[in-house]
Amino acid sequence: MSKNQKKRKFYTNEHRNEHWTEEPQGRPIDFADKYTVEGEAGNVYNDKRRAAQYKAQKRKENRLRAIKIVVSSLLIVVLLFGGYTVMDVHMIRQAEPAEKLLNQDNADSNALSQLTINVSSLMTESISLDNSAMLTSVINEVHDTSANSITFDAKRDDGTIGYRSSLATIDTYGAMSNVGSDSIGSIKRLIENDIMPVARICCYKDNVLPSHNKDLAVKKGKKLYTDSQGNNYLDPNNEQVYNYILDIVRELKGYGVQVFVLYDYNLPSDVSDKYNDGYK
Repeated sequence: MSKNQKKRKFYTNEHRNEHWTEEPQGRPIDFADKYTVEGEAGNVYNDKRRAAQYKAQKRKENRLRAIKIVVSSLLIVVLLFGGYTVMDVHMIRQAEPAEKLLNQDNADSNALSQLTINVSSLMTESISLDNSAMLTSVINEVHDTSANSITFDAKRDDGTIGYRSSLATIDTYGAMSNVGSDSIGSIKRLIENDIMPVARICCYKDNVLPSHNKDLAVKKGKKLYTDSQGNNYLDPNNEQVYNYILDIVRELKGYGVQVFVLYDYNLPSDVSDKYNDGYK
């Protein structure tokens, strides 16, 4: 045997196929059960735990899904209810003016109505209602100033009447003064030119009727009441006075006037406590 072979004696086949290590020994480890191979006893426990976790997760997801469905349903109900409520309120508010107008028309036997309008008006003398040159000048002035109406005195604060009237009371007491030659034609022409005629009426201050008929006038004692400026007043308690003013309104309404401005409907304070102070 050569020298080199002696050195390599360790690699001979003398002990081939013999075990030179101890048999593997060990013990089961609980926390390592999850690493067991398929089919071993530790994997059964793992499968049950994973199944329980899966069921718990599914229950949680189902619960969340049910909550979302309930919340969505409630929101839909709230939105529908809110929408119908808003629509109902809107319809009621829109219908209210019509209902008021209907009630007013039923209650007003004289077919007079109150209107809410925006008016930009020019004041003109009643004599301008001549349906001729003076009225043409008034119409041009209204258009030049971008107004939409003219105002004239139907009954002045001295008691005179500023339009051509056919009322018997006005004719009897000679109350017309400085009137245009064609009041009816003038009013019609104004309307045709998109100009609104507005009639001013002084209610109780009047120096015409009291001088002819004291029964229609405010008295202080047995004499006619006269204020510090020498003016007389019509009696608000008198039915004839009420009808006199109302007849003026009715007549002008028949001419086409739709807007009336009433003023001087309060009596002076030293006599107002004995009379109906105000014109409804």
